Amino acid sequence: MGPKTYEELMEICDSFGIRIYDSKDLNDKEHRVHFSYFQYQDAFNLGIKCKQDVWNKSLEELKELAGNDKVMYAKFKILWKYRQ
Repeated sequence: MGPKTYEELMEICDSFGIRIYDSKDLNDKEHRVHFSYFQYQDAFNLGIKCKQDVWNKSLEELKELAGNDKVMYAKFKILWKYRQ
């Protein structure tokens, strides 16, 4: 998709109140938190699409969401710790 097509898509989405998410909305370079494509897909399926979704939950809720995935919980915990 070219830049013009992308801009047009974003304008259309904005006009309908649609937000397109991607891993950049969850990754945090400053705190060295990176979600791979598959990790982001898992987080998205858990209802975590961006940092704000992490910040709006308690650590207990994040731990429950992550289940047995200790790496996912560790990343959520770092993001939560440095919430704005």
